[in-house]
Amino acid sequence: MAVSLHCYATARWAEKSAALIAEQLIEAVERNGTATLMLAGGNTPRPLYEALAKLTKVPWDVVYFFWGDERVAAPDEPGSNFKMAVESLLGPLGIPSDNRRVNPMPSGGDPAQNAEQYEARLRHIFGIADGSTPRFDVVLLGMGDDGHTASLFPGTKALRETERLVVANRVAKLGTTRLTATLRLINNAHYVALLVTGEGKADHLAAALEPGKRFPVQQVDPIHGDLVWMVDAAAGEQLAVECEE
Repeated sequence: MAVSLHCYATARWAEKSAALIAEQLIEAVERNGTATLMLAGGNTPRPLYEALAKLTKVPWDVVYFFWGDERVAAPDEPGSNFKMAVESLLGPLGIPSDNRRVNPMPSGGDPAQNAEQYEARLRHIFGIADGSTPRFDVVLLGMGDDGHTASLFPGTKALRETERLVVANRVAKLGTTRLTATLRLINNAHYVALLVTGEGKADHLAAALEPGKRFPVQQVDPIHGDLVWMVDAAAGEQLAVECEE
C-alpha cells in the first residue's frame, strides 16, 4: 500500500482534488471498461463534487455510483447523503437518479434489512459470490471531528465487523442507526481518498496522522491499494507540509 498526502490552498482544494480523482476514474475505465466510485457523505465533499461535475474528460457514462454510508433520511430530505450527491454531482452531470448506474443505499424501513439488501446489490453488480469482497476503483471518505469515517464511529460495533460488507451501525451518541460500508469493503479498494478541510479539523487531522489506531479513520488501510489524504491548507495548518497554491 502506498500512502500519500496532498495539501492545497483552500480556494483550490476542490479543483485540485477533483483532478486527482478524475485521473483515477479515467485509469479505471481504461483498465476495466467501467469505473466504480463510492461517494462520501456529509458537507466536505460538496465543492469537490461540484468541481468533478465540470470535468468532461471523465467518461461519466460508464461510471457506477455507490454510497459509503447513509443516514435515516428520505432521499429528498435534508441530511441525506444521496440528496447532496444528486444536487452537487449527478444533477449537474445530467444523470437521472434512477439511472441503473446509480446505486443509493436504501434509507426507509428496517436498517438491518437495508444493509443486507445493499450488500446483496453490491454482490450482484460486481458479480461475486458470498465470501468474496468487491474491489472498488475509487472510494471517497471524509473524517469527522471524532475521527470517524463513513459511519464508522469510535466504539461502535461496525468497527469490529470482519465478515459483512455493509451493516446497520447503532451510533449511541447521535441516537440513531446509520448504514455504513465496513472496513472489509473499504480496505479492498484500488484507491481510497480521505477528504479533510477546514481549520476545525486541524487538531484531529494532526492526531489522525500519528502512529496508532486511536481513531476509526486510522483503520483505513487498503490491502492492495493506495491511500491518499487530500487536505486543504486550513486543515493542514499543523502539518509539516507545504501546501500547493
